[in-house]
Amino acid sequence: MADTRQHPSRFTQAEVAEIIREATSHMLSAQGDRQLTREELLAMARELGVSEEAVEQVLAARAQKSRTGKTPTLSRGARIGLAAHGMSYGIVISGLSIVDIMTGPGWWVQWPALGWGMGLAFHCMGLFLAQMKRTESK
Repeated sequence: MADTRQHPSRFTQAEVAEIIREATSHMLSAQGDRQLTREELLAMARELGVSEEAVEQVLAARAQKSRTGKTPTLSRGARIGLAAHGMSYGIVISGLSIVDIMTGPGWWVQWPALGWGMGLAFHCMGLFLAQMKRTESK
């Protein structure tokens, strides 16, 4: 069991929500892509001392949000990862282009640009397909 003596004895509501969210996410990811049933969700909430009424209110709000047509967006981490990948591509390929221009005749920069560009395209496609899958499941 983990030593909790070094941790604070009191937590803010935001800290509690974040800790529970991270712990639950960690537990569920260890079980693979398993999805919980409504009853399992309610049982987990009861274990945490969350009332069934509170869970039902959140579920109703989520259902209302999905009916309004708002599509889920990419997570912040996914957007940052794609932006970092795109920026890296732009910076490195620009640098390689300068080197290619300065080293004289015989163009070669298009080959790394094409190869890495394909990787960047697959990254975009993967995020797009994941977002479509999330949208369809809601």
